[in-house]
Amino acid sequence: MKKLLLIVITFFSSFLATSQEKERTQDEISFDSAMDYFEKEDNETSLASFNSFLTQYPDSRLKPRAKFNIGVLLRKLGRNDEAIPIFLEILDSDYDEKEAYGGIMEQYALYKNRSSKELAEIYFEKKDYKKVSHYIYLFDKKYKYHHFCGNEIRADKIYIAESYAKLFLGQNKPQKAIDKLLPYVFYDGVASNSGALEILEESLKMKYSEAEIKELITKAVKSLNMQNDYDATITFLGKKLKVYEEQLYDHSNPMLGADLELKGNEKFDRIFAIHPLFSKYLQ
Repeated sequence: MKKLLLIVITFFSSFLATSQEKERTQDEISFDSAMDYFEKEDNETSLASFNSFLTQYPDSRLKPRAKFNIGVLLRKLGRNDEAIPIFLEILDSDYDEKEAYGGIMEQYALYKNRSSKELAEIYFEKKDYKKVSHYIYLFDKKYKYHHFCGNEIRADKIYIAESYAKLFLGQNKPQKAIDKLLPYVFYDGVASNSGALEILEESLKMKYSEAEIKELITKAVKSLNMQNDYDATITFLGKKLKVYEEQLYDHSNPMLGADLELKGNEKFDRIFAIHPLFSKYLQ
């Protein structure tokens, strides 16, 4: 959910970028006022202001943004049951998914993609996995994420895999969760896989004992197939995985400079030694 909150904050704060060169209209001023309360973390007043905005300007071009923001504010205030119909209304609307976002971080508004994700998170909290499955399908297949940046696209793919994995864990299907997460075992320098590794470890613990996990990881490390100083694979749980040198770039690695000078087996041994999951079971 952390990733979604960051997107929502960006989404809240960039709506006026398309009108920087012209005088603001009354509805834009009203919307901006509601945003001011949000930025001051006065969520109750921000919510009331967005509701007032919709009453005063029901035909504003900013209506879709205000509607979505109301749903998110209700979520932040712990009022999920009130947020649900807001997001459902968005899914049933004719809002333009590819409406210009208005900022440098995002290309499109993606109202339905974001609303589907919020609904999935709500029903995760309710442990209603049938509805979770429905909303994951919507943001994975029907209302897909679009972005100009490969990093963000990769991050969304990882988020989708995490969502399916959490669903499978809720359905007591750890092997299906593992299968979804295996492609993201190693950090590739594009998008963080930390959440995926946490869910993967939880999934492994549901199926295997600690001794069995240690044996599986030790066997995977021994399967290292190194093509050169930069390219290598291992076989983990029957799946061949690429081991990325970028794993060394972990922000908590104090030895990065020295590590980048390593060659051959020493480099890959170091990758395994600092890997957030593998390192726990290689001691």
